Amino acid sequence: MKKEEGVSPVIATILLVAITVVLVATLMMMLPSVTPSNTSLIGTLTYDMDSSEPTKAVFIINLQQPTQAKQSAVIITCWDDNGTQNTSVTTSIQDVNGNGVVDSGDRIIVESTYTIPTGFKVYVSISGYSGNIEGVVPP
Repeated sequence: MKKEEGVSPVIATILLVAITVVLVATLMMMLPSVTPSNTSLIGTLTYDMDSSEPTKAVFIINLQQPTQAKQSAVIITCWDDNGTQNTSVTTSIQDVNGNGVVDSGDRIIVESTYTIPTGFKVYVSISGYSGNIEGVVPP
């Protein structure tokens, strides 16, 4: 007569846990993410004629969504009136109310060694949000 032996209870438990972990990991990879999708950035950049100079363009930011952002999350890009990205200008954010975040009323300042032409564009985007807001130097 042949003696039949099964798997020990400890090994069986380890196998069941391993199979469960693999199944859960597979399901998590197959199911769509539960994290929210990128939300659209909503706001405006208004050229501040009174504060601007020939070599300095000042834009007042008005954020609606989000209502504020960390300065480290704000990305500013500048484009010449001919459609090429301009990396020779210096950009900064002026925290007007001093609260340590970018929010409505703060200023985006673009400075250059040459006269900033009409049609010069400034784009502001914020990490975690889709799209950007645009400001243009008027004629």
